[in-house]
Amino acid sequence: MQDYFDSFRCLGAECSDTCCTGWRVAVDQATYGKYRECQDAELGPRLRQLVTINAEPTNYDYASIQMVDSECPFLAEKLCSIQTGMGEEYLSRTCASYPRVTNFVRGVEERSLDLSCPEAARLVLTDPEPISLHPGADADEELKLRERILSTLQDRRYSIAERLALVGAAAPALQPVDAGLQLKIVLELIVKRVRLDYTPQRYLDLYKDFARGLGIDKSSTWAAMGARYAAAERDYYTPFMAAQPDLLGRYLACYSYKTMFPVGSPLIHRLLGRAGAVNPLPAQFQLMVAHYAVIRAVLIGLAAWHKSAFSTKLAIETIQACSRTLEHCMTYPQEVIRILQERGMTRPSDALLLAGECNSDYKILRPFERH
Repeated sequence: MQDYFDSFRCLGAECSDTCCTGWRVAVDQATYGKYRECQDAELGPRLRQLVTINAEPTNYDYASIQMVDSECPFLAEKLCSIQTGMGEEYLSRTCASYPRVTNFVRGVEERSLDLSCPEAARLVLTDPEPISLHPGADADEELKLRERILSTLQDRRYSIAERLALVGAAAPALQPVDAGLQLKIVLELIVKRVRLDYTPQRYLDLYKDFARGLGIDKSSTWAAMGARYAAAERDYYTPFMAAQPDLLGRYLACYSYKTMFPVGSPLIHRLLGRAGAVNPLPAQFQLMVAHYAVIRAVLIGLAAWHKSAFSTKLAIETIQACSRTLEHCMTYPQEVIRILQERGMTRPSDALLLAGECNSDYKILRPFERH
């Protein structure tokens, strides 16, 4: 218990720990060359000082712009001074494309949006139209499976936990959830992310309200905090989410599409490879469930803290802040897998403990069963 509360020292604006120094913007090699040759009297010296070559450079990720308090040092009044001063052609490939995400699946280009962008989060999470794929009659089984997964994640006939159970495919049933154990593992995932890398202040502020809403303190037992967590879910979170246009279903569908689950994007394969994942498919599912579980838990705590003042706007801002914090940390995926493995959660079905509602009894589900 003490471990979790010691980490709270890292949750304030005064934090200066070395764990909070890693956020950066990737700069490709061609753009780095332009920056080195820039003759602009103001921007030239700053570009040569603030853009540095990576320890293991690649053509796309050759150099980095280090963030300052989660902001790019080249932002001026929320505008990019590189673009306003020298033109769009001086933007790195990362900056020119964000928040757009482009993947190639069997030679077909797919485009999605990164929910770490506030406007992208608002557009995607409030869009009433489902995210859909149309693989065609001649598509292979892997592409057909991906289409069925996207459809299942947005199927409102099931709760979110049941949708994830269907997608997990290895789960014969969902058992009643131990709220205290679920909260304990989710807190471990949250604290690990805070300790790994720079954490935006917006996320830290949300986390503080989440902890206040659930009465998380040193004097409480896990059983007592779990009881408050289950009560907050029942009394505040569930009624609020019942009136929403399936925000978390949209989040999961967007995450699944963007990461090319279950095929897996090249980035996801690379990150999970660092985690030693022999079979990337179960690890992809575990990572998706862990991200969802953290977001859902934070929303539960915030609903308890704000009560009737909790709004759709705040829920969308929370999903966006969590997406930005969790998905932009390149060392987080291997830590998620390690934490789950240390908890004995080695199968996709094990991770569903984190996704289940604390106040529900679950029926047995078979993969992609329809009722």
